[in-house]
Amino acid sequence: MNVRYSDVRTIVNSVLSTEPAVAAGTRGTAAAFADFALTADTLTISTYEDLPIYIDEADRHQQTYFNQMQIADYQAKKIGERLETVTLAEHASWVNFGVGDLNNTSTDDATQIAVSATNVDDLVRAIKRKLYTNNAIEAALERGMFIVWRPADHELLEGFAQAWNKIKGLLKSFLIYGENPGVGNALQAA
Repeated sequence: MNVRYSDVRTIVNSVLSTEPAVAAGTRGTAAAFADFALTADTLTISTYEDLPIYIDEADRHQQTYFNQMQIADYQAKKIGERLETVTLAEHASWVNFGVGDLNNTSTDDATQIAVSATNVDDLVRAIKRKLYTNNAIEAALERGMFIVWRPADHELLEGFAQAWNKIKGLLKSFLIYGENPGVGNALQAA
């Protein structure tokens, strides 16, 4: 992700608005150049949000239970919560991923998925399938992407990842020691 700090009010970038197509050619013939068009993408910084807290320095030095770094930590948590709220408020402009996307029967489905221990791995593969189908891998790497998981669903995903790590350990042990594990093998202790 390209994070920019600015001391100016307006930042102007260009966006490739007309994408040229790849052209085929024949050896010995002239190649034709494709045109492209750039469109100005303007970001105007006109508002801001911060969390100023008045700190009476005499009070701060006379007490020992709340220091400057704890105040800064509190401010960071509150700003993080605000950033999450602002980000999630933009949901209408996101791409939905629902039951139809999971089953590969429709796209951008808004039907909520009932995540379970038996389909969490399918869900991860379906998300990757959608990224590859829409040629969005590079965009995801360049601009980032995220998934909003409910706590219970995240727990299932975490359990799946932990199970996979255990399986990898057992496979490694099997490949190193074979069917008859020797001394010091992790399978022997199990």
